[in-house]
Amino acid sequence: MWLVDDGFLRGVASGESPWVRTVEVPRDRPYFDIEAVADVRQDRPGEGGFLERFRRLRRPFNEGRPCHLLVSCGDLVPARSARPGQDEDWGEEFARLRPSVSEVLAVPGNHDIARDPGGAHFHRRLLPRLLANAEVLDEPRDLPVASVTRVRFAGEEAAEPLAHVVVIGFDSTTAEHANHFIEDHGQIGREQTAASLELVRTLARTIAGNTPLYVIGVAHHHLLASQDRAFPAQVARGGLESRAATLECRENPAAGGVSALCRTNHMIATTTAGDLVDGPAFLAHCRDLRMSLVLHAHMHRREVATLSTAALAPGERPTGITVVACPPFAPDLRSSGMARVRVNVWKGEAEVAFSHDDEFDGPSRPIQVVRPLVSASRVTPAERRLHETVTGLLADSARTAGASPVAGLSEFTAHVARTWEETGYVALCNPDGSFPALPAARRTTYFLLLLLRERVTGGHDILLNNHTPLRPSQIGDWESLLLPAFKNVRALLEHLRDDVLRQVVDQAEDLEKAAHVRAFEEAAGRILDERGSTGEDTWADQLREVATFTKRKISPTTGHVTEYEYQLVTLLPLVRRPDREPRAGSTEADPDARREQRHRDFDAIMDWLNELPSVRRHGDRARGARIPIEALRPGGSGMRWEPAGTSGDRPRVRAADTVHRVPPGGVWFPVPDGDDERDDSLWRQCPSIVARNADVMTWVEDDLIRRRTLAGGSFPPELVVGKLGTGGNRIRVVGPRFPFEVPPGGRGPAADVPSTCTVDAIAKVRYVDGYDLEGQHPYAGLETKRVFLVRQEVPAWRGTRQVLLVFDADAFDRGVVPRLRADAALGVLRPVQRYVLRAGLERANELYEQVLGGLDDEWGFVRVRKGDAPKPVTVTPPVIENLHPDDWEDERGSGEFIVCDGNHRVVELAWNQRIVLPAIAVVGEPGQPYYARPFSRYEWSHTAENVRDRSPDQASKYAVRKVDLETLTPSARERLSHYPASEHYRRYYRDLTAGFGYLGGQGGRYV
Repeated sequence: MWLVDDGFLRGVASGESPWVRTVEVPRDRPYFDIEAVADVRQDRPGEGGFLERFRRLRRPFNEGRPCHLLVSCGDLVPARSARPGQDEDWGEEFARLRPSVSEVLAVPGNHDIARDPGGAHFHRRLLPRLLANAEVLDEPRDLPVASVTRVRFAGEEAAEPLAHVVVIGFDSTTAEHANHFIEDHGQIGREQTAASLELVRTLARTIAGNTPLYVIGVAHHHLLASQDRAFPAQVARGGLESRAATLECRENPAAGGVSALCRTNHMIATTTAGDLVDGPAFLAHCRDLRMSLVLHAHMHRREVATLSTAALAPGERPTGITVVACPPFAPDLRSSGMARVRVNVWKGEAEVAFSHDDEFDGPSRPIQVVRPLVSASRVTPAERRLHETVTGLLADSARTAGASPVAGLSEFTAHVARTWEETGYVALCNPDGSFPALPAARRTTYFLLLLLRERVTGGHDILLNNHTPLRPSQIGDWESLLLPAFKNVRALLEHLRDDVLRQVVDQAEDLEKAAHVRAFEEAAGRILDERGSTGEDTWADQLREVATFTKRKISPTTGHVTEYEYQLVTLLPLVRRPDREPRAGSTEADPDARREQRHRDFDAIMDWLNELPSVRRHGDRARGARIPIEALRPGGSGMRWEPAGTSGDRPRVRAADTVHRVPPGGVWFPVPDGDDERDDSLWRQCPSIVARNADVMTWVEDDLIRRRTLAGGSFPPELVVGKLGTGGNRIRVVGPRFPFEVPPGGRGPAADVPSTCTVDAIAKVRYVDGYDLEGQHPYAGLETKRVFLVRQEVPAWRGTRQVLLVFDADAFDRGVVPRLRADAALGVLRPVQRYVLRAGLERANELYEQVLGGLDDEWGFVRVRKGDAPKPVTVTPPVIENLHPDDWEDERGSGEFIVCDGNHRVVELAWNQRIVLPAIAVVGEPGQPYYARPFSRYEWSHTAENVRDRSPDQASKYAVRKVDLETLTPSARERLSHYPASEHYRRYYRDLTAGFGYLGGQGGRYV
């Protein structure tokens, strides 16, 4: 052990031996073992059989292995019975403990302190025999002692250490050094606390900056007042009388008897005997050090105390510390024994075990309790586990690849190392959201709730969530912000409610916010109960899909490469303005009362949403609590403990800004005002978000910027809290109406669209960018025709079947078409999807009833505006095209078509309602196959009956797009080689906006 002086601090900062020792542990036993004794009280250790007793007591829990550190909590010798050479004997005895003990750390007890010239002096004789820097010790100094250990896996010298463990011993007898009349009262002065604080800060900013740092304290006296008030039965009555006599006041005749002050002092001295008189201040200091465990002497009750403190400031989380009283080593006491603290550096736990001489009901059996450890550095135990898992995965992938390197792997490995060194976070993807071409070990799908809110000062916020992970993990913690993720709406509401409850349980809150939390809890409970008895998913029919995104990255909960399919959704009750009017024809019991309750519940949810804290720059106004962005930037403690946020190393940033903690649950986060701010987005300044969720945040931000640009600078009301009206969302035609074709020499209407008519628009359709055919025109040289889609019954093997036929609208009138034979048709329409979305069917009906059914030219296109939407969108008839011969179902004919755009209108209007539906057909053999292989002409019923509230997973959705690489061009094969095998599918998507302009949402999505 070392005295914590300036020289030791410099040595520790270097990380070199001997100031920092290294302990190697096997992977299956990542333990740092500390054994503790206290109150030995033997004149000479050899005479008392110390070694034999020590070995016997430790045998039940040491499993034949040496301990890494033996801690003596004081009182090695009896009071006032010291003999010359006594401390030298103890120094020799500790030396004989090897190899059972690797190192010894000892603090003095009140019995060890000499009170007369002939007594042994702990500081002059024993301490120098144990200190590595004993030359600095001439007189007792108000400095703690410490042992610093680097723990790593055996045989992995080049790898990052698992953790650093620092054990700090405090001399609680400092009051007795200067005042020999003081007995049984401990005190730890400011000099020791200051030195220990500097030690922990030095470790946290140097060698332990990227490893967990576990701090354990040792003292002699009780830390908790009155912990020694219940004495075991074996303590002789004379001992109590002797203590009382020592503290007794004597009468002073001159003062007329015993003074009130004397009596008061006597009461205090008697009550606090054996305690630290500055115990509360010392415990506060331990919490400031993020000390997880404090050992002290004098166990008289067989219990382990855990203290939790919550600062009375909104948003402050409680801190906890475990206080362990070591059993007295001296025999013949009910609680006699010793303790072991096993630090599991992998899990971040302390296994505190006790071995006693006897139990109350017979022979002793070792007993153990487990307590969590917190890290005093910025790296948590979970983050260190995740780092070990991720670096191991990348190293294994590189070895497996051998001479055929994986695209992007070396760059990502370097990014992980750089991010870890700079921020102490494990990067799960690249900062631009990309990921190397590693295969996915598993696949999963999550919904992400997209919810925006207007700021009082202009602009918008997006709802992010500091949530408990959906899957508990033994590998990593979340420690980041992301859009609320969920598997079903009921789980989302339950998760939001639980996060809200954690806010008022885990931290202090102001009364008004606590009231909103209670109202939200009650409202969420009623909503969950509405359908809970039927087993239906609450609000499932209120879910609307916005977009879908698939990406691979490393999972923080499993450490595996995972393919995530994120479905961006909105919830109607959260964006819709409440309808305060009674519903016509309501049959509810007491409909007025039920309606009012729904309104109150809605108001409670809105109050909760509006009161959520907002991330802001310094000086920005915020509705609800303000979280400074400095708390999420490097050095801030918003998402985790960050020593740099409190060490005074950043004087230009207010400490209150850097240490502000982000509460559990929802947080409003600023959205960039325009595309020019994309690189300066606030989330890109937050290491935790960039490391964990750069892929999602980049995608969501790009999608929002695109939607706002296309919508004329405003976000769609379907995404903004309380902006979607329950009425007034009629769809109306705006601007000119574009015909199917313009006569030769004629001119089409002038407008801000690329084309003047349907035929012109079809000719301008391109393949989407990002693939080998980008920029080419799929319909070049093909004919554009007016057609009708009609559901008819046709002969089939063993009877008849229902199909959708395609008829030439220039050859037949609408009224005649349903009676025509199938052989009069241009062909048959085949489905390319196995599902439809409920929102898409609803929108198809709205469009037909309000727009399409009343057009003069049913094969032209129009611009429409829904409600108060700032920008119109183009509405066209369904677009179908001839299949490439490679995909024909009937090799004898060429009249097979598939839907390129408008699938929901085809299903809802032509199939479900049997409407003779106008459509645009591109006739002729296409230059390339369609991007999806169609299903049978007889399977429209399967598609129509599979109505979903959201899209299926990507693997199912794209199963019909799989393609053999050998059938593609060399450039296409080269592009697909950067994708995993699961994504080897056609990408010949048609970009209809090149001809028709902005078309709004796709695939039946809501927005």
